[in-house]
Parts: sequence; structure tokens; C-alpha cells
Amino acid sequence: MEMTIGAVINRAASDEAVPAVRFASGTEVTSRTVVHSLDPTEPIYPGMLPLVAARRAVAELIGHTRGPGWHLELREVSALRLFGPLNSGDLLTTRVTCEPAGRPDGELVAIARCTRAGTPIANLTMRLAVVPDVTPTDWGRP
Repeated sequence: MEMTIGAVINRAASDEAVPAVRFASGTEVTSRTVVHSLDPTEPIYPGMLPLVAARRAVAELIGHTRGPGWHLELREVSALRLFGPLNSGDLLTTRVTCEPAGRPDGELVAIARCTRAGTPIANLTMRLAVVPDVTPTDWGRP
């Protein structure tokens, strides 16, 4: 089965919970993720990790502001700039600000700044849809 990058990030972001989250307001969230590597002697180039961390933080924000019954779908990564590697054991801090995308379907634009000990690791902008959960018993029924 072929998966889009959005599907890969959505799946990875839902695989585990954010270890530490702080909500600044109804539109801002900061998360901290400890970086793990199969080989602790090799650096981790952060291509996917900031995307997954930012999407996971936005999911926590939606859960905090809207309650259960909602999930996120990544629609677009419109900008991604990577600045450097991470090492196993590093603490990745992701600060995300969300705002409405100005569309009638309720999509959000999330702007994330990822740092390690104050050093920039990545900046990114993505568009996400907030979608109500559907109970599995409703799938495929007329």
C-alpha cells in the first residue's frame, strides 16, 4: 500500500503521546520530545521529527480546546526549513501557533519553531483539517 507523506506523518504522530505539553492559550502550544535513535553515536537529521512533533502538539491543543471526538489530518506542508541535526537524548522543543486558514471547512494553519537548547532545528508551516471522529460501527453502512 502506497502512503502519502501526510498519511505517514498522521500515523507517526498518533503512535505515541507527547511527553510534555504546555498550553499558552487556545491557539498556542509548546511540546517537548526526547529524541531517541537506534544508534546513539550517529546524529539524527530532523526531516520528519519536527513535522511529527508539530502535528502531535496541534493534536494535543485540539484535544485541550475541543475535547475528545476530534482528530487531525495533515493537508499540506507549505514550508519547511531545517537547520541542523539532533542527537539521541536531545530535548526537542516545539512551539506551535495555530490560526484559522480562512476556509469554510475549518482548516488550521500551524506555524512551528523547533529548537534544541535554544538552537534552531526547524521552522515549518502546515495546513491541517480538524475532523470529527467517526465510530467504526458507522463505516460502510448506508
